[in-house]
Amino acid sequence: MDAVHTIRSLGTFVTRQPAVGVGLVLMASLAAAGYWSAQLGRLLGLSRWFPAIVVALLATSPLLVSTVGLETYLGVALLVGLVCYGAEARWLAAGLVAGLLVLTRPDYAAPAVVITLVLAGLRRRLVRTAAVAIAVAAPWHLASWALLGSTVPDTFVFKTAEHDWNGTTLANAPPVYADIFPAAPLLVVVGPMVVGALCLVGWCMAAAAGARHPAGPVIAAFGLAGLGHFGALSVMGVPPYLWYYAPVMAGLTLCAAGTAAMPARMAVSWSLAGVATAVVGAAVVVLLSGPVPWREPPLVGNYATAAEAAMVGREVAEMVPAGAAVGSPGEIGTLAFFCECRMLDKFSHRGIAAEVIEQRRAAASTAMQQLLAWNYAQLPLSSHRLRRSGGWSSAPIPPPARPPTCSGGPHR
Repeated sequence: MDAVHTIRSLGTFVTRQPAVGVGLVLMASLAAAGYWSAQLGRLLGLSRWFPAIVVALLATSPLLVSTVGLETYLGVALLVGLVCYGAEARWLAAGLVAGLLVLTRPDYAAPAVVITLVLAGLRRRLVRTAAVAIAVAAPWHLASWALLGSTVPDTFVFKTAEHDWNGTTLANAPPVYADIFPAAPLLVVVGPMVVGALCLVGWCMAAAAGARHPAGPVIAAFGLAGLGHFGALSVMGVPPYLWYYAPVMAGLTLCAAGTAAMPARMAVSWSLAGVATAVVGAAVVVLLSGPVPWREPPLVGNYATAAEAAMVGREVAEMVPAGAAVGSPGEIGTLAFFCECRMLDKFSHRGIAAEVIEQRRAAASTAMQQLLAWNYAQLPLSSHRLRRSGGWSSAPIPPPARPPTCSGGPHR
């Protein structure tokens, strides 16, 4: 369980309503992003509208909106906080936020490292910042290794072992998604990213030419952090899940927002402010163009809509005996909710997970095999503990039935 699941579960426990718990996490994340943006804007002398621009762009992005309930908004808010404290050279606060980023998602360590290296105040306090981040994140990861059998989530193995996307990976998927998704929400996502990329190039060229501005490295840190995360996942060859694009999309968008909020004497700032306003307006039109309240997100990458998954779940409930275990084709949540039966997959059954882990280890390089061996050194012991406590079994249970898959999916 990562940080966002813990927070969301707490909200659900308090309100007794999962949707309300998700909403509380979303509001808290946007509020934190706005607070840190205001603090950063005052430090850099940006427009007083900077926090409003940031929150508006984040809250109306079709990509981010399509991932509500996941860790994306919390991760983006923490990225803003890390840049803010890095700009202030507050290594203690920055280290704390960097540690929380790693707890949110381990791969968010990549943008945290980039921001730390780009901003001089943190770079000069690199050891101290890293020590605080490790002190924040290490207790959970050590406990996970000892009690659950893995330092990092098993999803690292699952995602890097997936080969059923017909050669499509995070790096080469954008043209594929351009053929799948509607053009309007994609343009609202890509537009700010293109503007942010151009702004990032401009800041880098200005720095190379010696025309340094105090705000330059800070604003550029957003874009570089997003690209760092995208590059790290691309090297690992992970599948093109939508939420994996969130950091690079948010990073480049925030780079554009920061540039647009520069003092008005810069003519380009007025132009970019106009672009930001137009993007937010277009996003609002896109988000409100369909039925309200929404029946599905603006960008849907699942194999089925929620209604289709609910229909399949009810049909499976009629097909299998009471108490039977059912194999899942993935995207288990809605299926299991409407089936009200035991659905097993590699995420919910440690025996099935162990098979995937062994397959990944067998196909890995020598160095990766050793790392995986160290990571899963406690796995047999943790499986024994879970078995004794009535948790996962260490041996897979053959599912007696497999629910039918819906037509469509990420490649429709």
